[in-house]
Amino acid sequence: MEFEILKENLLDCLNIVLKSVSQKSSIQSLSNVLIKTEGSKVIFATTNLDVTNYASSPSQILTSGSASVNLKKVHEYIQNVKENSLTIKLDGNVLVITTKKSKAIFNTMKTQDFPKLSKIENLEPICKVSAQSFFNAINSVSFCSGTDTFQKIALTGVFIEVNYDSIKVTASNGVRLAHSEIKRNSDNTRSYVFLVPAQYISDIAKIEVKDDSNIEFFFIENKNIFAMRYGSYDFLLRQIDGAYPDYTRIIPSSNEEKIKVNKEELQSLLKLINVFKSEKNTSYINVTFSKKYLSMRSIEKEVGEATSNIDVEEFSGEESSRLYDSRSLLEVVSHIGGEFLTIYFNSKQDKLISMYGDETDTFFILSSVKPE
Repeated sequence: MEFEILKENLLDCLNIVLKSVSQKSSIQSLSNVLIKTEGSKVIFATTNLDVTNYASSPSQILTSGSASVNLKKVHEYIQNVKENSLTIKLDGNVLVITTKKSKAIFNTMKTQDFPKLSKIENLEPICKVSAQSFFNAINSVSFCSGTDTFQKIALTGVFIEVNYDSIKVTASNGVRLAHSEIKRNSDNTRSYVFLVPAQYISDIAKIEVKDDSNIEFFFIENKNIFAMRYGSYDFLLRQIDGAYPDYTRIIPSSNEEKIKVNKEELQSLLKLINVFKSEKNTSYINVTFSKKYLSMRSIEKEVGEATSNIDVEEFSGEESSRLYDSRSLLEVVSHIGGEFLTIYFNSKQDKLISMYGDETDTFFILSSVKPE
């Protein structure tokens, strides 16, 4: 195998496949990238057995072939190469990377020892949607997923619903929930639901979108894999086993009581109050909704106490107070877009509030807590 490739194209591919390479596995091949020539392009692939990523780039193919080599070392080396034109050649059991001024030799593994990979092949996409819209939706909700291994495994995922008129994405850790919806029109009346690891799909959603291109969804049914294709990148995610809770049951049915505030002022207020959070334990903030002010009070025995408020833009309902996890509340507010934030509540019960920014296609639900 031998080919010529530009540094910028190679780095683009390596940055994509790094998202699924295994960092701590004792299986050496899971730390490797599989490099394979195909026609006039080079394909790079990695897997951690739950997620498989592909990236391809046009190249000058001199001889065809494949190689398996440690991705981290190759990536680090390419980042520091000064020249933009590289020649990569498999010479026996080593991979040789040369430029006009430098040469590096990397040991390889047998490609037969690389895991057998699933692919998107002979499949029609189940839907297409704006990549920017989908990535924005994932970035808006994925932080709400659970990360604790002792939590219900389904809550460590992002729940994706594909319908003929919308794509909905939801994430929750049991205390907070985020939901975003993308409107679409399709003749395909079949609906799909997918539950994929939040950790991996949130990494994928950080890809920079440079145009108005779409991302395509696929379902590899016999392997229970949700797959996506964006340009020259393919992402295959094995679904999480287990049923996702019926989140619709906790969406407040009444939005009669509400308070509207400036989002930047609320965020600043939370940061101010959070100075008094405990470094050892969960900290709580008492939040009061009233006609004139939204006020907050934090009391920490080991630090002190603070009280502050901001003016209200709109208010309807009865005055109400409740207790929230300070970190969760700040994170939720930080992810809400727009100039203003509207909080809907029910003064007769102190359990849930729902929050919207200027865009109503995304909302957040936060549960009040009781101190331990």
